[in-house]
Amino acid sequence: MRLNRVCAVVAFVSLLALPVTAKGIGSFDLGVTLGTRSHYFEEKYDDSKLAVQYGLTLGLSDVYELDVTGTSEVVPDFFEGTNTTMQVLLQRSLLGERNTGTAVSGIGLNTLLGFGVGLSTYHETGEFYPTHLLFSLTPVTIGTPMMGKREKLCSLTLAVNIYDKSISLYVDLMSFDFYLLGSWFQHRPPTSSTQAL
Repeated sequence: MRLNRVCAVVAFVSLLALPVTAKGIGSFDLGVTLGTRSHYFEEKYDDSKLAVQYGLTLGLSDVYELDVTGTSEVVPDFFEGTNTTMQVLLQRSLLGERNTGTAVSGIGLNTLLGFGVGLSTYHETGEFYPTHLLFSLTPVTIGTPMMGKREKLCSLTLAVNIYDKSISLYVDLMSFDFYLLGSWFQHRPPTSSTQAL
């Protein structure tokens, strides 16, 4: 029952993010995120060994992006509802433009620094609401939204539980962003058949 509620929240927030991608508002790109996650130093609430993360990444500008991801336990209990969390992160690329919003690609090798809020059941009452302040560093990203795919390697997220004042660590060895909007496909030059029209 709790898993269904968490999945509904993740789906609802994801649907709210879609209209923001309108060109008039200035969004650069929209992508789907898939990856792995391990959670350390908060065994009181989360005894999972490995989790899968899924969500959306939204390019707000040439250097800023908003990531909304859900995380569900895979090992040892496959998609157990009590170990499902959600993270909302605002991230900035440090080495250059992540996307230019034009047919010119951003920098292909980058670093991300971010902060945000984590939602979970990791507190006394066990209800699903904001519980963590998040500080994230992704030392290596390879690819750009323009290329249609980006790999994020060795992401580290420090999670401060605001209820019991504990600190935990999320480690994402590898995650992938697959871009639906803002990739080379939208910026490709017209073919001779479309020029005739």
